[in-house]
Order: sequence, then C-alpha cells, then structure tokens
Amino acid sequence: MVDVESLGLDDLTRYTLLEQPSPLLCADRIDYFLRDMLVYGHVSRCEVDAFLEALCVIDGRFVITSEEMALWYIRNYERYVSFVLLEPKNVYSAWKMSEILRYAMQKHYIEIDLLKHSTDNNIIAHLQGIHDTNLQRELATLHPDIAVEINNQTYDFYMTGKTRIVDPLVLTERGAVPISTINKEAQESIQFLEKQFEIGSFIRQIHV
Repeated sequence: MVDVESLGLDDLTRYTLLEQPSPLLCADRIDYFLRDMLVYGHVSRCEVDAFLEALCVIDGRFVITSEEMALWYIRNYERYVSFVLLEPKNVYSAWKMSEILRYAMQKHYIEIDLLKHSTDNNIIAHLQGIHDTNLQRELATLHPDIAVEINNQTYDFYMTGKTRIVDPLVLTERGAVPISTINKEAQESIQFLEKQFEIGSFIRQIHV
C-alpha cells in the first residue's frame, strides 16, 4: 500500500480542484451531479461530454468557457435538486439511514472509521449481519417500494439539510465571474434553490 503521507500527498489543500467553498464548482460537486443525473436518465452522455469540453481551469478553479453551458449546468442543477436531492423517497431514505446509523453507533455496532473508509454497500452489509431485532426492522423499511409524499400539514418527520447550490464561474471578457452576476435566470434559479433548502422537507409516510 502506498503511504500517501510519506509522499506528501495527504495535504488536500494543495489540490484546489477537489474542494472549493460553496457555491463554486469543484471535482466533488461536478462528479456527483453528472453521475447521478446520468444514472437517473435526466441528462445524456452527449450532454455530459459537451459540458466537460466546456470546462477549463484558471488559477486553480473550474471555469466554464461559455455562458450557454453555464446556464445548462444551472438549469439541470435545479432539476437535480428537485428530482434527486429533495425527491421525497431520497429525503426519507437519508433521514431513515441517519437514524439507523445513530442507533448503530450508540450500540457500538459501528465506529466512525468504518463510515469514513467504507462504501455504502459494505456498511449496509455489515449492519444486515448484526443480530438486533430493532436494527433489522428499521433496515427493512429501506426498499424501493416505500410510498412517501411531501405534506406540509400532516407529516411524520421534517428534515432540513445542507444547502447545496452552485454558482459556476464563467469566462467573460472581464475574466472569470459567477454566472449569477451576468445572467438573471441563473440568479433567480439560485435564489429559488436557497429558499427550497431553507424551507426543508415535510415528509408523510404512506406505507413503508
């Protein structure tokens, strides 16, 4: 195994493309957005390729080379929030999984290192192998056929999460600037998403 620390590769601050403060683009945000949208069928491979072709790096930051492609990202990111991040089943699953993990850690079934270094599938498999009736009953509620809905009046749980917005830098004659500073549609989209995350999700369980 390669010792990344001895090679001086463990200082992630050196790799500015990996992480950037919100709402700038970074490798992580681009990766989960494109991967999820492609897997869910909301964008095509050709669209992904076109977007990647329009990406460049200036002063250690991702910059989109055209306003048109930056708008493509903004429009599809709004769809991503609606269809993926705030989709009721996904919100329910995230809430339920957080409850399960909290219980498992209280019972010392898992340690924080497992969460840091293992995959989702491995963690689920580990939990499924534990002989605890309460744990197995809760795990059984995570399946594709659950039925939940957004209901602000009658709800079983309310969840707010990390505000996830993007305001990509776009290349202009003045240099790289946030798309929201030159495009009203982008500005309004970002404001709309900020409000959605601020409101949170009121989820009613129909059946699990």
